[in-house]
Amino acid sequence: MAEQPLLARLRQGPLLADGAMGTMLYGLGIGYERCFDALCETRPELVRDLHQRYVAAGARLIETNTFGANAFRLAEHGLEDRVRAINLAGAQLARAVADAAALEERVWVAGSIGPLGAALAPLGPLDPEAARAAYAAQAAALAEGGVDLIVIETMRYLREAQLALEAVRSACDLPVAVLMTFGEDGRTASGRRPAEVAAALDALGADLLGANCSTGPAQMLEVMARMASATSRPLVAMPNAGLPAVAGGRYVYTASPAYMAELARDMVAAGLGLIGGCCGTTPEHIAAMREALASDGEAPPPLRLPGGLVADGGDAPVAGGSAPTLRGPTDFERALHRGPAVCVSVDPPSGFDAGGLLEALRPLAESAAVDAFVLSDSPRARPRASALATGALIRGALGAPTLLHVACRHRNLVAIHADLMGAHALGLRDLVVVMGELPAQGDYPNATVVNDVSDVQLIRLLDGFNQGYDQAGRPLAEPTAFHIGCRLHFGALDLGREIEAFERKVAAGARFAISDPLYDPSLLEAALERLGGAFPVPLLVGLLPLESARHAAYLHNEVPGIDIPPELLARLRAAGEQGREAGLSAAAELIAAVRSKVAGIQVLPPFERYGLVTELVGRALPERAVPQRASAEPPRLDASPEDVPARRLPL
Repeated sequence: MAEQPLLARLRQGPLLADGAMGTMLYGLGIGYERCFDALCETRPELVRDLHQRYVAAGARLIETNTFGANAFRLAEHGLEDRVRAINLAGAQLARAVADAAALEERVWVAGSIGPLGAALAPLGPLDPEAARAAYAAQAAALAEGGVDLIVIETMRYLREAQLALEAVRSACDLPVAVLMTFGEDGRTASGRRPAEVAAALDALGADLLGANCSTGPAQMLEVMARMASATSRPLVAMPNAGLPAVAGGRYVYTASPAYMAELARDMVAAGLGLIGGCCGTTPEHIAAMREALASDGEAPPPLRLPGGLVADGGDAPVAGGSAPTLRGPTDFERALHRGPAVCVSVDPPSGFDAGGLLEALRPLAESAAVDAFVLSDSPRARPRASALATGALIRGALGAPTLLHVACRHRNLVAIHADLMGAHALGLRDLVVVMGELPAQGDYPNATVVNDVSDVQLIRLLDGFNQGYDQAGRPLAEPTAFHIGCRLHFGALDLGREIEAFERKVAAGARFAISDPLYDPSLLEAALERLGGAFPVPLLVGLLPLESARHAAYLHNEVPGIDIPPELLARLRAAGEQGREAGLSAAAELIAAVRSKVAGIQVLPPFERYGLVTELVGRALPERAVPQRASAEPPRLDASPEDVPARRLPL
């Protein structure tokens, strides 16, 4: 098969590409909220003029203004039905400018394809087949419009880049360049090193490969040297003009044309085949680069990487490292598997002083009746102290194990990640992942609901941490040792759907579960039947002792998910002023009925009456009714779980 003309041209020497399109349009007053790609149809004169300016500056390869012209990004502007039209218009505009250049040297056209804007499943919502179809549709339209090359660029994740390459290959027979973007640490967002990326894309058949965007030209030069160690394919570099700053309310880039030109010479000396610019590069930058490449200046010295290493060996592993070791089980995890475990639900303080709460919990912490406290996260969407801070206080002041609820709706993924890092550093490794209450139910009804991650996705993320990888698949310095829990709602309106969701949570990495308050053992039996006779992970059944018939009627009629059997309601009405006693007896009877099927209980003290917990445990689990142990010195907040004294006697 004859070699593609563009690839044959690259064998003759380096080729200069154009610079930024988006930042040039922004400089013309087009706001970032606009759809730049749609300008190929609505303002073609703007796009045509920029192509012509780059050709006049010396660029001999120009990219189409179609970076975001895929179905997903266009849908953000209501233009998802214009994929073919916009890409075709973008290709034809660039093609017309290239053909009209009337230069001795041919001007080539590259069809620009950028990322889809969302992560692929299972880490994100994007179905791989839908992504594949989007990439193929864009490539087909660009090929129809007459481009010479497809450039898949600004790819942060190798998996998406590979999928895009396969899709483009299925849609056309043009040569394909794949350009990744690397951070200041010289790695992709998922932690991939340049040599690893180059080897993977080479194996998949990319005709050209390299990097664009990222940081500035000096950083990219180092990345290119590492990629060159793993492939013989032509390399492409299109760096930013440095990092952006804000001046006068607008983004500006600091790298001068002279500096970019100097680095362009270095890139040619390093053997790169295609050189251009990305964000912040202008026709002035390209003109300076063209002049530098045309001069016969002295070749630069061999490229040296950080630390003085000459670029010849790719990515060697860091010397002196050792395999990380997971810490052992938490106190609560040990108690859970001994069983029956007893936890107490605690709402963090609603004020700015936690002293009263700590004193209320101290008797339970100093007894052997309770294994851990379970800290709610913004219960009922009302402002309270954070579960993380309260858990740290309880552990530090009382020496008691704590489980933290982590709600998905109240913080974005960056804040959740930060809290998780802090919790692990403090030794608070027992987590219960929940969706969280809707703000409309609380004191700030206009607060924003955050949908960065669902409970299943967060469980999967935590499980990845335990395996040594973050959300992007990037290796962690050391795996975490979180003990991950989830919720199971016996009172769900659709129990079948709830069980399916529960099974997804377990499959994602949940290792224990806590149920909502249970009053009817038949609901637990129905769940067991759907699960094949046993819970797949240890389950703590929720218990909220009833105080009176009025209390029971309120929960039954006004709290979603709580269903109190008619006979229990009648029993409490009959008890009259002895309703609290009847409620405690009913709770103890329920424990006896389900004890053999669950791993323990979580007591939700009504109206924060924590003294009731000891009474209930004494009735239902008499083996736990032992004298209070002597107070021990609270453990250090940085102590590992193995340093914390055992908190209960063997059963």
